[in-house]
Amino acid sequence: MKKTRSKLSRKRIAIYISIALLSIAVGAFFISASLRERVESVKDTAQSWVQETSLKLARIAGFSVENIQISGLRYTSKVDVLKVLNINYGDNIFGVDTEALLLELKKIGWIEHITIQKKFPNTIDIVIQEYRPYALWQYKGNVVVIAETGVVIPKADPKHFSDLMLVVGEKANLQCKGLFSILMDYPGFKDMITSAQFMHGRRWRLYFSSNVLVDLPEDNIGDTIHSIYALHQKQKILDRDVEIIDIRVPNKIVFKGSRIARKQKN
Repeated sequence: MKKTRSKLSRKRIAIYISIALLSIAVGAFFISASLRERVESVKDTAQSWVQETSLKLARIAGFSVENIQISGLRYTSKVDVLKVLNINYGDNIFGVDTEALLLELKKIGWIEHITIQKKFPNTIDIVIQEYRPYALWQYKGNVVVIAETGVVIPKADPKHFSDLMLVVGEKANLQCKGLFSILMDYPGFKDMITSAQFMHGRRWRLYFSSNVLVDLPEDNIGDTIHSIYALHQKQKILDRDVEIIDIRVPNKIVFKGSRIARKQKN
């Protein structure tokens, strides 16, 4: 009987000790958590104080925005740029986040590249490089303005750039630079072309103001254009009564159709 009571007593003592240890552990945890919260609170308060004090000292020392210089604008409104910047004169120059401004300014549409610099003590210098309208591109019934790289220029209205050459067809926006670079050597000849269609993703068809179509070959279009230019200078072949001049086969020119006959038929 005594042994049984002794065993029960030891079990109770063990249970009490376990409960006590658990209580101590839980209490220590909450005390530790409370201390951590207090430390974090003090840390945040200290950081805020340091930041506010630094900004005040910087402003007192003259490091506040007094000048905003913007250059490179042609198609973009300066007012639109200033709205995106959202910088007020007198703001602390150290508080201007240039990386965030870069991301916001690129959303305007015309802007291809930007550099933003803080020129201490009080100037924000912004240099903008806009996309240069290069051609009009018609694809799937839509006409857009493209840059030299072929990228579509957002917010550029094709109606305002009717003087640009129209290129038509899939991938014409990516291929026209090669064609234009060749035509640059023949300025008068280029002015006679109203549009260029990229046919089947392989070759160009040129539409002239005289209503003549010229089918170019897939390769050696530089030599072919030179030949057509030379022939027109001597024989005015682009003014002849033809609809299509087919020069896809080397050393062979095929004249097709009659514009006059077609008009009479219609």
